[in-house]
Amino acid sequence: MWEHLDRPYAATKNVRKMMKRGSYFYIATPFYIPFHAAPQDNSRWSARGLKNLLVESGFDEAGIRTAQWGNRAAALRNLEEVWPPEHAPDTDDLTKDSDFPITAWALAQKI
Repeated sequence: MWEHLDRPYAATKNVRKMMKRGSYFYIATPFYIPFHAAPQDNSRWSARGLKNLLVESGFDEAGIRTAQWGNRAAALRNLEEVWPPEHAPDTDDLTKDSDFPITAWALAQKI
């Protein structure tokens, strides 16, 4: 959802401001996923980018965990004509390939 925001830094600062000390903020965003303007598509975030966003929005770096996941097969599935592609559990390759992150996520604790 953060990819749809016009001002993600302001939004993240506001989330942190509303949180109680010790609580967590989880964010997951697409990386290698086609443009999806609903209503607009403004940005893509890597794990490192999410960490930077959170630190610059006031979260303590010690309370942040980030990662990303994806692979070439999943990236190709995102280019199929039918969107979103239907998951095929027997044939979809879910092996992580660091060169093709489909999504990035972060978990930040307000310390």
